[in-house]
Amino acid sequence: YLLGGLFVILLLCLIYIFLMRFLVGVIVWLTIFLVFGLLIFGIGWSYAKYKELNDEPMTATTLLESFTYQKKTYLALGIILLIIFLILLVVVIFLRKRIQIAIELIKEASRAISNMWFALLFPIVTFVLLVLVIVWFVAVALWLQSAGDRVYVFDHEVD
Repeated sequence: YLLGGLFVILLLCLIYIFLMRFLVGVIVWLTIFLVFGLLIFGIGWSYAKYKELNDEPMTATTLLESFTYQKKTYLALGIILLIIFLILLVVVIFLRKRIQIAIELIKEASRAISNMWFALLFPIVTFVLLVLVIVWFVAVALWLQSAGDRVYVFDHEVD
């Protein structure tokens, strides 16, 4: 299963690199907007949980559960997510041109990779060689460990 999964992941990565050649702008901006959407969802969820909880203490069995029953936890989470959202929004607004340059660099890199397919095999070859060295190390360690103490056996009696 492991090797099959490895080849499936490799195939998906090759498809992703091929798609990046044509859809890099869409993928980058979609990723940025999805991060913003996730942050907005987190802010809204934290606010809803903050409004839902009462100020009265609840019984909890673990320390982690005690945090989930406190209003302050969701208030702090909402504020932290809002600060992250605002910082990222300001960064994206002021770095639009740099993001466009990065998109062009990614397009060019995907063109270069599509011309050098064997460059993608280099990490796989390195991984296989590393696994072989680890297997060799374990085999030698087991061989040395199994050596134990010397045992002398005599087949006949000495007169």
